[in-house]
Amino acid sequence: MTLNSRGRFDLDFVCTLCHELNKALNTELHHYLLQSTDHQDLTADLSHTAQAILNTCREVSYTETQFQQHMEFFTEEKDLNTLLGVITELEHIIYYVLLSLDNNSRDLLKRLFICLLGHKESQIREKSIIYLNLLIDGVEWQLKGGYKTVVSTVGSDHFVSYVLESESEFGSQNVIYLLYSFPFDNSDEPPLLSWHQPEISPLPDDPAHVLARVELGSFPRAGFYDWKFVRLHKGGKMNSIYSGFKVETDENLDIQEVIPDDISEPRSSVGTFHRSKVIQGRFIVHPKHTKELEIHEIYADHPEGAPGEENQGSFEKIKNSILQYHKAGINCLYILGALERDYGGVIDKKTGKKKDFARKDPSPIAVTCRKSVSSVLGGSEEFKELITVAKEKHIEVLVDCVTRVSSSRYNKRYKDLLLQFADEDGKLTLAYGGEGRARKYEETVYLNYR
Repeated sequence: MTLNSRGRFDLDFVCTLCHELNKALNTELHHYLLQSTDHQDLTADLSHTAQAILNTCREVSYTETQFQQHMEFFTEEKDLNTLLGVITELEHIIYYVLLSLDNNSRDLLKRLFICLLGHKESQIREKSIIYLNLLIDGVEWQLKGGYKTVVSTVGSDHFVSYVLESESEFGSQNVIYLLYSFPFDNSDEPPLLSWHQPEISPLPDDPAHVLARVELGSFPRAGFYDWKFVRLHKGGKMNSIYSGFKVETDENLDIQEVIPDDISEPRSSVGTFHRSKVIQGRFIVHPKHTKELEIHEIYADHPEGAPGEENQGSFEKIKNSILQYHKAGINCLYILGALERDYGGVIDKKTGKKKDFARKDPSPIAVTCRKSVSSVLGGSEEFKELITVAKEKHIEVLVDCVTRVSSSRYNKRYKDLLLQFADEDGKLTLAYGGEGRARKYEETVYLNYR
């Protein structure tokens, strides 16, 4: 488990290794985050904690039998308090399943909570959404509260700066910063949890509080980067931190610049602290040039916005307008309806010509194949020519990434992915989607990739 946890067990594992070597060789080894003399006693405490976690991980799992029992229970039980009690008990299992990387248990739990998204009780549905987020993200942090989100771009400097209460147990050096991110080597490896020692500075004339700052530099690629402050305690315990104020800048720190996480107005003093939501956050990092995009949306069937067959669009017509868009300062085109759709007809494979198109204006979201562009608009060759001309003018092209397909003429590859639910009689029914530009509610059906 320790070798495959991608950082989640690093502190405990290293402390276990150091503790055993210290006993055998009479050395004084310790984790790099426990460098101070006050912290070195924690090596043995965290080693004992690690052994307890490993023992529990061996005992905790989620089986097919439990899944079937829970499915029956949540179907038949009517009392909300009883339902909430049972679903809350699953938090214990989720924590250890995530830590032990038990994929079989994790998949069964996902199946359960996906099913419970359709439960009649809203509180059960809400709990299921939270638990699914935990299982998909791979960490249980959201059990403590939501993330404080900052949106930025690749290449921007990232830092986290908070005023925290100082505790006398270990001085101010018992604060650790955790960063949860995907590997930077473009591999398909699971996310990595890294451990960092914040730079701790005392506040002028305020010994009860310290400034904790972490310089993260610039992230090399777009994605989600989650972080969290935790505090170590004697006995090998690690707890979330709830009391603290965010600092937008700490150059020549002025208390007026210190902002509580859950209060919109600055406070005049940090002398009064109160428990707030857990101090954790998420950086959403977009590609470097994202903020420079001037995006223009066009509907592929009528790119000029005028109705009628005489104004019918095509990839060629959009291509011929690229120069005009470029002169207008547009550097990104979002093309709605570029994917292959349910036209009610086929293309002659020998001639490549269109024939028997019963529907001339199908919904742009009634997609039959998410890997193909519209044959009626010109097919792949004309689309490639559009992209070539757009690149010459440094114009990005965006197309829809739809979560639905046509309910009547979808590609056979989607057959086992169509989302279904049980109606009042227990009969499985397709989950149709009616929002968006659709004439009929049943025109599209959702896909379920979970």
